[in-house]
Amino acid sequence: MLRRAIAKGNVPARQGPGGDTIDARSDPGVGDRLYTSLSGSQTRERHDGARHLAGRAGRGLLRAVAVVAVMFALLQGYSWFRKTYFVPPSSVGYEHAVEIIDLQRALGIGVERVEIPLQQRAIEHGWLIDVFNFYYRQMKLGVFAAAALCVALAPAAFRRYARVFLIATAIAFPMYALYPLAPPRLMQSHGYPFVDTLAVYAGVQSSSAGAGGANQFAAMPSMHIGWTAIAALWLAAALPWRHVGAWLGGLHLTLMAFAVVVTGNHYVLDIVAGLIVVGIALAIEWLVFQRERRPLADRGEPGHAPRVSGGMR
Repeated sequence: MLRRAIAKGNVPARQGPGGDTIDARSDPGVGDRLYTSLSGSQTRERHDGARHLAGRAGRGLLRAVAVVAVMFALLQGYSWFRKTYFVPPSSVGYEHAVEIIDLQRALGIGVERVEIPLQQRAIEHGWLIDVFNFYYRQMKLGVFAAAALCVALAPAAFRRYARVFLIATAIAFPMYALYPLAPPRLMQSHGYPFVDTLAVYAGVQSSSAGAGGANQFAAMPSMHIGWTAIAALWLAAALPWRHVGAWLGGLHLTLMAFAVVVTGNHYVLDIVAGLIVVGIALAIEWLVFQRERRPLADRGEPGHAPRVSGGMR
């Protein structure tokens, strides 16, 4: 379009570098030079934009890798400490398990009505047990993936829910010592026909030994559920379009809730406790960091006039 305008003599006179007037209509070569100059400028802008996007993508990838590395180290330290220090006798964990079973029965959600039938139904379908065994074992991978996606696509929301993650982990951390609890899969000796599906169908023996080991009497609260709930929040923040992230997060949390029960690792009340821990963490984060989420104008930040309620008088 610019070239046609030049050819028709519709380009107005311009000032040259020395202040002389350059008229494309009197000098046909000026139009070509002007077109080449403008085209080169547009090309440079496109290249600069591409480099900027590539730089942002690179920085986002580095942040995601750093976040996953830090979270991995944190959760490994969490598991290692809880299986090494201040570990109560196993007999206390079994006593608490009987208390939880009795409480659920009093609430109308006894293990005979919920956990045991659900596990037995799943065992009837071998592929279903394989799915839930896999889902349970990959909990941390799901948390890492959700965190990496959120830090890359919605860094502000990631920071908020990262604080929730840390607060929830801190709340749950001492519970293994304060209220040790034997999981359902260890209650066969007490007359409850639970099955350790990971051991029987996946050949995975749960143990406190080794780098991947964990405290076997730390079922309350279920942080498989707590951390998965936070992963769901990260997904919702990272993928807001048509609430895709919220739907994926809700599905992920629902499947994990079934997985922890079907595999015999948690009671229903463990799930409830895990969600309560996250709720408390959200409330603490909101109370402590609410100032950070206020608009700059409301906070009286430099360069931003504070809002004034009411109209002009």
